[in-house]
Amino acid sequence: MKKSIFCFACLVCLWPLTGKSQQDFLAGQTFVNPALVNPSLAAFSDNWEAGVMVRNQWIGHENSPSTQIFSLSGTIGKPNSRRASSGRIRLNRATDFAGNKKLFHGVAFNLINDEVGAFGRMDAQLHWSPMVRLGRKVYAGVGPTLRYSRFQINPQRVDFLSANDRAWTVIQSSGLTHDAVGVNFDGVIFTPKAYLGLSLLDPLKSTWIDSRESQLLVDRGVQITAGYNHRLNGYLDLDGVLTNRFVQGTPLALDATARLVYQDAVWMGVGYRANAAISFTVGGLLVNQFRCSYAVERSTLSISGQLGWSHEFYLSYVFPTKSSLKF
Repeated sequence: MKKSIFCFACLVCLWPLTGKSQQDFLAGQTFVNPALVNPSLAAFSDNWEAGVMVRNQWIGHENSPSTQIFSLSGTIGKPNSRRASSGRIRLNRATDFAGNKKLFHGVAFNLINDEVGAFGRMDAQLHWSPMVRLGRKVYAGVGPTLRYSRFQINPQRVDFLSANDRAWTVIQSSGLTHDAVGVNFDGVIFTPKAYLGLSLLDPLKSTWIDSRESQLLVDRGVQITAGYNHRLNGYLDLDGVLTNRFVQGTPLALDATARLVYQDAVWMGVGYRANAAISFTVGGLLVNQFRCSYAVERSTLSISGQLGWSHEFYLSYVFPTKSSLKF
């Protein structure tokens, strides 16, 4: 009975994507490193950051979704920016620009492994975008994200749900592994306290490497991400992030997260994924340069009691800047 319910839950999540590639990964802590969602948002950070994220969804089920990500993001040539009065590294939040520098660059590299049941996807993404100064404290930029993707299926994990998915039929007819190259376009406009990001997903249509006749589809659409930081007092800040994804033939994917930050060092937050889940997160800085965050998520579907909890862990190293380096 439980297995049947679990398969139904997967069907609910994957139904809009039937006949397409593996859905993009989920992340419940968008504010921790916005470049995971939109690589151009690396420009909003004051520091280079290398991080690892591990997400296990619906713990206790054999074919439950799992995601692992390695990311490296930062800026080149960014003007000196204000650091927290405590001396700790700022947390991808409000930045004061100095000088009259009119151009710097945002760079991001992501490695992503995502699995749901028998279906798997691995992505390598490299992004660059020039950031142009539009006003005293306003910058904007847009650039390409080059993407190499591998879609594959594990025949040992094929169940009733997978066997009746059109994607399985397409892959089976031309091999268990499909490789593709493509490009996204990611852009952002931001001020010291807010940002608005826009991503065009696969607008030029991916090119298949091993099977030119493949009918497996890669999701094409638009993703919007917005964030805001509000200083409550000398000790507390409130951060909020909204993400909405528009893909033809699928429901809107709205994520909302908020966190309360104490002295730029520790935080607690909540999140909501429309018609899907709620989450709670805690995190902070460890010995100044290391950032650690944990989120637990509970499905809001009517069968949530059978799905189990989801867990997400993020650990990163934030490279310190020197005053002589104008990042």
